[in-house]
Amino acid sequence: MNHPWLPLRIFIFVLLYGLTNGAFAQTPSSATSIGNAGSGRASVEAGDIQDLNPAMLVHLRGRDLHSALTGEGMTVGITDNSKEVMLPGALSYQTASTNKNSVSTRSEDLKLSLAEFVSKQWSFGITGHQMSFQRDPATYHQNNVDMGVAWIATPKLGLAVVGYDLMSPNVQVPLDLRTTTRTGFGLTYLFRDFVRFKADVVSSSNNNFQPASTLLGYEASLNQFLLIRFGYGTEPEYSRESLAAGVGLNLPRFRINYGYMATIHGDGDNRHSVDLGIPF
Repeated sequence: MNHPWLPLRIFIFVLLYGLTNGAFAQTPSSATSIGNAGSGRASVEAGDIQDLNPAMLVHLRGRDLHSALTGEGMTVGITDNSKEVMLPGALSYQTASTNKNSVSTRSEDLKLSLAEFVSKQWSFGITGHQMSFQRDPATYHQNNVDMGVAWIATPKLGLAVVGYDLMSPNVQVPLDLRTTTRTGFGLTYLFRDFVRFKADVVSSSNNNFQPASTLLGYEASLNQFLLIRFGYGTEPEYSRESLAAGVGLNLPRFRINYGYMATIHGDGDNRHSVDLGIPF
């Protein structure tokens, strides 16, 4: 019953909606995305799905429990694409603390994602998230929605487009905490079944592509269990340039990843993350 034009219509809707709507960048939180400098919107990794592209949920298998620790906070989440569920889904909770110009802010983000195939090669996903910000003596709340589309053109080539924070921000939230709409494009290519290249372009605040961020990632399997990752990113909105590296150990019962991203030009803190994932 798949309509032949449905995937294209959804793709165009996400693209146009993201480009016409309008503060947080889609910063990576897992060791996988940090090790690839934030790229991976067309790739499949349980710890990155909700941050980067919910449409990739359909390509996971079974259930996965994962957690990530970064210098700013932590993430815990679960994905479920087992045979018993009607739709692939994911639930996660993120918390982070920042201190900028002697002002401390604690943020929390609860996310729920659902996804489904709309044809053999196309998938669509949506994430709803409820955010809260604590900045003494006040607490602010805002809700928003991300939508993504993925197209697996061939077994080796995948493309994606994602619209982030598509709803209008809560005007009662301080300006520096408001979410603004961004659009991200992703490409992944698998070379000889053990090397994966990633390339993403993400708009600046309020969907400004002049300038846009360019994020590049490289991932290679050294053997059945060990992976290495490298990445390069440039974010003109923040006058920032970064290099990244990471390592992953995928064992039958669990996986551990470490990622590190260093600012080599401009202002910005170095970022690191340690992840633990348990498929079940």
